[in-house]
Amino acid sequence: MQPLVNSPAMEAALRVFRRLYAVGLNTSNAPACTMPEFNEGKCLMSIAPGSRFKEANIGAPNVTVVRGRIGIAPLPGSTRVLDRSSMALVRCDKQICPLADGEVEEDGQMVPVNRPSTLASAIILINGLSPLQYQFFAYQLFALLTALRITDAQTVLLENNGA
Repeated sequence: MQPLVNSPAMEAALRVFRRLYAVGLNTSNAPACTMPEFNEGKCLMSIAPGSRFKEANIGAPNVTVVRGRIGIAPLPGSTRVLDRSSMALVRCDKQICPLADGEVEEDGQMVPVNRPSTLASAIILINGLSPLQYQFFAYQLFALLTALRITDAQTVLLENNGA
């Protein structure tokens, strides 16, 4: 494996970060926005896992003020990706970015947008004091529910990716 820190992709990412940092807030007196406060309609927006969308729709009316009034947007993407064989940033096409989602016009041409893979983390806890057969069946249930054929997960993190 080769570190990707010394690459055109990192240079481009740092340029974007510097531009965003220059126009961002240095300090804020705004109160922190927890998920319950967002659900009560006290916050403008929240950056959270997709499961939070569901949380905002469950509960009594006074704690789900935003129910039916929120939406989800995909993460930003890029029309260029790092080609590891040449260590150069190249434009996405269907071969280089097979999982690209959507297209944007660039120089009069439609170019695929490559978005980052998102991972939602969860842990499954099984009570070790429960009878062994219950532990086994609980494990089997969660193994089934997280199987690729059920979740339709992409395996891009497990692929060679030319490295």
